[in-house]
Amino acid sequence: MKPLKIIEERKSQLFKNLVLVSLLSIGISLLANFYSTKYAANVILFWMGLFLIVIVIIAYLVSFYRSKEYVIKEKSLFLIDKECHFVPIKRFRFSEEMGETLLSVFKENKTFEDKWRDAFTKKPATTLEEFEKNSLFNNKDFIGFVGELLEYIFLKRLSLLQDAYFNSISDNIEILTREKISRYVLQNRVLEMISKPFEERSAFSNSHSSGDKIGKTVYMISDGVVYERFELKLPKGTTIKKDKNNTLVIKNRNYSIYFKHGFDGYGAVLPIMFEDYYLNKDIQDISKFSINPELKIKLNPFFFLFSSNWKSMNWIDVICEEFSDYFSFDRFVEKIGYEYALTNKTITNNCMDNTVGEKHTKQMLDISDFGNKGKKYLSVACEESLTENERKILEMIVKDPNVDEKQLAEFANISIEQTKKTLLLLMHKRIITREFHDDKKSYWEIVTGRNLL
Repeated sequence: MKPLKIIEERKSQLFKNLVLVSLLSIGISLLANFYSTKYAANVILFWMGLFLIVIVIIAYLVSFYRSKEYVIKEKSLFLIDKECHFVPIKRFRFSEEMGETLLSVFKENKTFEDKWRDAFTKKPATTLEEFEKNSLFNNKDFIGFVGELLEYIFLKRLSLLQDAYFNSISDNIEILTREKISRYVLQNRVLEMISKPFEERSAFSNSHSSGDKIGKTVYMISDGVVYERFELKLPKGTTIKKDKNNTLVIKNRNYSIYFKHGFDGYGAVLPIMFEDYYLNKDIQDISKFSINPELKIKLNPFFFLFSSNWKSMNWIDVICEEFSDYFSFDRFVEKIGYEYALTNKTITNNCMDNTVGEKHTKQMLDISDFGNKGKKYLSVACEESLTENERKILEMIVKDPNVDEKQLAEFANISIEQTKKTLLLLMHKRIITREFHDDKKSYWEIVTGRNLL
């Protein structure tokens, strides 16, 4: 939220509306004066009033027309290890699907795997010119391949969303298949390979069914190689092509969608300790590469101004929201709560290293053998400022929840009276509670929700 920017925008909008409303009021007033008098000399009032009203209408139409273009830019990335293998980021849908698609492409055509490995293999360079020549951002063919891969992933995601959206809508809708966009298919090697009929692919030679087919096969996988039937539901009259800037364009008379893959071969940065804590990898073994996908939407404002049937167009809002949710690495990090987890991890580590003395550290290591209860005790011991007596009593409770006050007093080497006071303090701090079995015998329970480990 940017309060000053919001005020600035409202200020500009306020001044514009005041000027236009004033002109409209003057125009209406002049027209009213013209109709209220019968003198022909006042015809000038009519034209002046009409002129001002037309100016206001044109101003609002121009303002509406300017809202026809929307751009969404996101920051994403992908990772490879020191052997140049793709490293998927778990639960990040874009990364996982990119890894699955690459696996299919590499298994079916080793040439692409060799190009991938060669592109990411560091080559020796003795001069700046050699370094720039061998740099990834100068490998146009490889950047083109990754671009085609990202375009395929975008189209695949778009196809799934459109299929769900148009499931109950059939009016004015057509299905774009591989055959209908054959020109673009030839320009995208990844789409051409994965959507190619499985009957024509050696990886599926043992998957051909005999006899009459019932229905159609839309997805098939064999040893990592994927066949996926390409179908994209869109309003009639829509075309898919690449423009002169090598940008994917989905075009209709009422809208245009432009997708730029945004991969240029440059590096990226992960959140602190992400490799270690989330990926379970050494930071030296992971290379990061940035992707900056961009989605541009151009709308025909007059269609949306005069048409009341937006039913076949509302999917554009769904695509825009899904685009950010799917590609944005920052959203993913926020969604999994990595910063909170990192903070908890840091606090716990500091607590274990600095707060707990050597003697009690040994006790906690011993008590950790008691599984989840031991972990819970470790958390409480770190979280709370406990006295030595409280720690001893808490340790005994972890070992034996059914322990009585006399046994606790003997273990802590304190009197029964001190034991009772200590137990009351622990209960007051909401560290332990006293529970009862069905046979009315009591036992001690450490309060849940304190496990920080």
